[in-house]
Amino acid sequence: MGCCPTKIKLDEELETLVIVNTEFDSEEIGLLYKRFMKENPDGFVRKEDFYLIAEELGFKDEHLADLLFDAIDTEGNGKVNFVDLCSTISIITRGKLNQKLDLAFSVYDIDGNGLIERALLHNISNWVFKSSGENSIFQDNDEVQKYIDKVFDEYDQDGDGGINLEEFKSIAKSDPKFLKLIGFLGIKEIK
Repeated sequence: MGCCPTKIKLDEELETLVIVNTEFDSEEIGLLYKRFMKENPDGFVRKEDFYLIAEELGFKDEHLADLLFDAIDTEGNGKVNFVDLCSTISIITRGKLNQKLDLAFSVYDIDGNGLIERALLHNISNWVFKSSGENSIFQDNDEVQKYIDKVFDEYDQDGDGGINLEEFKSIAKSDPKFLKLIGFLGIKEIK
């Protein structure tokens, strides 16, 4: 007794749901669930508690952490359940490129209209630029803004003033600078 860790037994339905929606195996899910329930006994993580999780995932900027939480909180009730959080962590840490791009787009499509507008991308890039500091590929914020204007001039094919999901994916797959600009972790380069 007490020599070995106790294996967490999840409800079979929950385990199946998480396995289907993630790249984690049963043991990893059990460890994540144990930690989740220890820190969130009611089964939900709230925005004010999410910042630590976001920081562990590499989202050092509070604005970006807020956007990520809001994208996960699909019900808009200020809390996220285990399945949604686990699925998001899986995409960020192990997801395929299209999954990561879909998540990144949903994070930045704040109003849910299917577009990322130029002004919003300017704001996002400011946050990323400030949080990346010396690691930025851009010399200063003016260079960032010029780059965004160039991206919109080149890729806003339908002229609607925003970048839709397909345009977003096209930019990300053809321009490595864009991936660094949006600062979405786990999308470092296209292979």
